[in-house]
Amino acid sequence: MYKGIIFDLDGTLVDSLDDLTVSLNTALAAAGLPTRSRDEVRLMIGNGMSVLVTRALEGWDLDEEGRARIKTLLEAHYTLHSLDETRPYEGVDELIALLKREGLKLGVLSNKPDDFATSIVAALFPSGPFALVRGQLPGVPTKPDPRAALEMIRGWGLAPKDVAIVGDSAVDIETARNAGCDSLGAAWGFRGRGELEAAGATAVFEGPLEIADWLATAGRTKMA
Repeated sequence: MYKGIIFDLDGTLVDSLDDLTVSLNTALAAAGLPTRSRDEVRLMIGNGMSVLVTRALEGWDLDEEGRARIKTLLEAHYTLHSLDETRPYEGVDELIALLKREGLKLGVLSNKPDDFATSIVAALFPSGPFALVRGQLPGVPTKPDPRAALEMIRGWGLAPKDVAIVGDSAVDIETARNAGCDSLGAAWGFRGRGELEAAGATAVFEGPLEIADWLATAGRTKMA
């Protein structure tokens, strides 16, 4: 049985695509560069802000200083607008409540900067259901490196086999594999079922509450 669940944030717990798209395009436009469509940004998210900027600038020969300026503009705008449209996906609150009722340890592990991750979770999940929320921190490698996930698991006094990682992209599936955990794919998120199945997810779900049903029927928790 699982004793803990680690959730990705963007595209898994919350739909943040509109706010991220607006902030990125505000930064690009300020630099005199073409903006990106919502569908383009959907495929750029998942590896942190620096990689998001790199992907958005593909085809443009900007030096390191220029890239850093766009990242600064992006983060400055996002600081003020990260919660304009971002909301939990339908069914997420219910899933979290069910898992808490069963006594599972719950955590959030995101590749976005830690201050953004913690502030968004605090605002959208005010009951504080998560034992730990971590975003990208200086000196700690981002997912799919398993270091941050394993630190969280050890902090709970659990083994990797006791924990599943839920995420919407191949990055999350690879993180779980690298950490020795099962991986539960969130097909409702930014990347879809195809990417998750190709990455080798343990199971893939179209909605959050399907996870609760699977946990019960597969005997992965005590849920009835």
